[in-house]
Amino acid sequence: MGVGRPADDRGLAAVAHSVFLLVVLAALVLSGLSADEPPDDRRSRGARTPGEGRDRTSPRGRDPGTSRAGVAEDARRVRSAHHGARRGVAPGGGRARGGARDGGGGDAVTAPTGRLVVAPGTSRRVGTGDGLRFAVEVEKGVGVRRAVFATAVERVLFDARSWARGGDVALRRVDRGPVAFTVTLAHPSTVDERCLPLRTVGRYSCWDGRRAMVNLHRWLRGASTYRGDLVAYRRYLVNHEVGHALGHGHVGCPAPGRRAPVMMQQTMGLGGCRRNPWPHP
Repeated sequence: MGVGRPADDRGLAAVAHSVFLLVVLAALVLSGLSADEPPDDRRSRGARTPGEGRDRTSPRGRDPGTSRAGVAEDARRVRSAHHGARRGVAPGGGRARGGARDGGGGDAVTAPTGRLVVAPGTSRRVGTGDGLRFAVEVEKGVGVRRAVFATAVERVLFDARSWARGGDVALRRVDRGPVAFTVTLAHPSTVDERCLPLRTVGRYSCWDGRRAMVNLHRWLRGASTYRGDLVAYRRYLVNHEVGHALGHGHVGCPAPGRRAPVMMQQTMGLGGCRRNPWPHP
């Protein structure tokens, strides 16, 4: 009997150890953990850190640029820009801040139509040089009346300080038949298209070989070099582009403090010269 007791004790110890392991394993299963997952990771799985998952700049976690509030704000800014353009132009009187005597305005166009419509009416012949016929066009939908723009162009070109009065040419506006050139007011995108390969980038006007393309944006808002005097800038714009139609190229500032030649690119800068909208000031 004494010989067999140690074996029984070892058997009982083995059974007790097995029961202990089973109890531990059951506890692990009931706790929902796997054998290779540290207990601390259970708290972090699926939990958010403060501020995570929400854009701090947007109360609902959306990109402000695609939320309804963001779209509404963009629309408000667009409307505000168009209202500003309307305030800067008014037919019938004075400088930019008091209305534009040299051209009428209206709503800024929101999309180009590409339809260039000739302004009806003709003028007398003005000047003593070679006679040239010209027409005036306005792109349909830009909100500037054709008759008002045509009158503005006539007032510029028939002025004693412009091309016709300087003895260079004699000019007459017509609304049909062959013409030497056309003065066209158009949406910036239309100007960009018709001025190619010149790059007017929505901001500049040009001579395209047939038309003096006047950028609507410039007509309505002017340029920083003529800040505070939209009428004078419009005079420069018409005289400069028609100057190209008459064969004149670009020139620079002759000397600081001198009047800028009308064929200088005054929209881009004055180079030390004083602004001047006339060929024969």
